[in-house]
Amino acid sequence: MIPVIHAELRLLKIFDAVMRLKCTKDAANSLNISSSSVTYAIKKMRQIYSDVLFVRKNKQFTPTLFALSLHDKIQDMLNPAEIKEDYTFVQSQQYSLVISSTDYVANNIIPLTFNLAKEQNINGVRLVPLPASHGDFLDSLLDKSIDVIFDYDPIYHQEVMFRKLFKEEVCIICSKDHPRLSQSINLKNYVAETHAVLEQQHLIKEWGTPEWENLLPGLNVGFCCNNYINLLSAVEVTEMIGIIPVSVFLKLNMSFSIKSLNHNFGPGFKEPDVYMSYRKNLRDEEGKKSIFKLLEKMR
Repeated sequence: MIPVIHAELRLLKIFDAVMRLKCTKDAANSLNISSSSVTYAIKKMRQIYSDVLFVRKNKQFTPTLFALSLHDKIQDMLNPAEIKEDYTFVQSQQYSLVISSTDYVANNIIPLTFNLAKEQNINGVRLVPLPASHGDFLDSLLDKSIDVIFDYDPIYHQEVMFRKLFKEEVCIICSKDHPRLSQSINLKNYVAETHAVLEQQHLIKEWGTPEWENLLPGLNVGFCCNNYINLLSAVEVTEMIGIIPVSVFLKLNMSFSIKSLNHNFGPGFKEPDVYMSYRKNLRDEEGKKSIFKLLEKMR
């Protein structure tokens, strides 16, 4: 079985139909469901994978590179001989590796985990949301419900190891035809503009300078959502600006009428570090040795 990130099998079957038929109406007819069900499923998949998946060209859906890769990886799962019709396969599967991350970090972690899991012959990768509170992060690792947590803060405990993976490059975006912003933005204008943000945006606390402890004043938030697709949709049709990882911008900017702004907020400006936290004795746990090797290769 090729490792795939956790998603409902029903969504994957609809995604597969759209990939094959390049049309939501034809996909709906082939599955005997409504077109709105297909539209909802693709919207949900976009949220799960932080990728637009399809771009409309000449009245057809053209898949992104990520969509093509994902479609190839799920073919074994979609073999009717291996799947129960009640769609319980994904829910009942025993996953070799369970990782947890926010959407903000997952965009970089998912491709890397895919490739390393395949290299280590790890059968089954599941991505789950971060626990409700930061205090539950440690409990989730120690009770073995989660193997690895990727976040902007390390977890400090004698039974947990952590390592800094990389610095998350971020950029400031606005619509391509923004009436006040052309190519760059200074700190004064940044503070004055209205912002589109993600709920519980972890990047906020990392964006600080000696003059400004928080570069996202609460009074200037004009739109709040829980995924990048909706955030970019709002930015491209309004005068709001937003902060997103550079990796997200590079992946999605061709699908939205947005641009990245140059900025220089002085020597106090910093971008967030991404950490990987996992149980110290992971390598000694049954069936987890290959996962520990995977973690050692994470960079």
